[in-house]
Amino acid sequence: MTGRAIYRFSDMDGLHYDNVSGGIGRKTSHDALFGYVMCDAAISGEVAHSCRHGPGPHRIKVCVPKVCNKEDWKAIEKAMKAKTGSTFSADRKPSGASSRSG
Repeated sequence: MTGRAIYRFSDMDGLHYDNVSGGIGRKTSHDALFGYVMCDAAISGEVAHSCRHGPGPHRIKVCVPKVCNKEDWKAIEKAMKAKTGSTFSADRKPSGASSRSG
């Protein structure tokens, strides 16, 4: 598996701002946008994961990197606000969020 996949934003849930990756729980260099998807719902590519929690498909935590989504970032921010009531910027904590979730 390549570790890189494309998912429909509408298939993501649990959007939140965090600095811990899914899978092995590695700390990221900065807070980023994360959400959850079904491991078999990618429209392109695959996300590397172990399936050690049991037979798939299952829900996995994924990062939505701004650097890979530059052209769509404004739309992502708008969609996140519609889904969660908060906005996200790579340079600051989400606005309108009452607490961090993981």
